[in-house]
Amino acid sequence: MTISASTHKENLIKCEEQFTSIEKLYQNNIIATKENENLYLNGQTKLMTIEGDTVLTKDIFKDDKLIFIYSLLNCRNCIDAEFENLGKFAKGFYKNVVVITYQERLRDLIMDYTELQKLGLDNIEMYLLIDNQLNIPIEKHNIPYYFHINPDLKMNNFFIPLKEQPKLSEYYLKYSHKNYFYKK
Repeated sequence: MTISASTHKENLIKCEEQFTSIEKLYQNNIIATKENENLYLNGQTKLMTIEGDTVLTKDIFKDDKLIFIYSLLNCRNCIDAEFENLGKFAKGFYKNVVVITYQERLRDLIMDYTELQKLGLDNIEMYLLIDNQLNIPIEKHNIPYYFHINPDLKMNNFFIPLKEQPKLSEYYLKYSHKNYFYKK
């Protein structure tokens, strides 16, 4: 079967458009993550526990932690994909993982907490962000993301997961464990 010159040209144009779209996505992700590097989280930011208690970030982050943040407005399939990744690749260090979510109701937080427990992440720390913002630049992108935080509340190693590229999340979580939490 021979492909006509016009069909071949159309296929090349489609491939070029797809490549340009993917390139722009990765560029935007790199910019979004790098503009947040080495910022400090406000220690007075309020979070709510599963039990409904209000706590401040300065009182929670006493050790290095890996944070996963998402919103009820994010793609649910994207969130579920990251829950699965956390279930597979964070079991060895889940006590160093904190999940923070923007939800309308505490009940939604509890439902997501139950999902994480089903994946083997018993007693994972999970909080509801009361004011719906951490006041950092990445929030304007309305996407789920990860970062590391130290006891000084300095944030670094931001990562935006892509459900189409689950291997990237796998590597991020594996290297987070190795580079930040593995005790020799």
